[in-house]
Amino acid sequence: MPKRKEQSRTARAKEPETLKGWQQIAKFLGQPVATTQRWAKSGMPVTRQGRYVTAVPEELNRWLSRESGAQPIHIATVT
Repeated sequence: MPKRKEQSRTARAKEPETLKGWQQIAKFLGQPVATTQRWAKSGMPVTRQGRYVTAVPEELNRWLSRESGAQPIHIATVT
């Protein structure tokens, strides 16, 4: 049984494959929704699906690395 607990912890610790909605994207970035929407207008990789918006965490991390002009960065999420 301990293996199940360990597996569920690791499953929760992994980043989601797709962030759905401005709230989730903003939380991942650690920024307010308004800032996240402004960044999307300036080229942040988001996909609009009808009235919804989605983003892939890996793509956001790559974009942030390019925008920062420094070493690759990674947004760490706290659960």
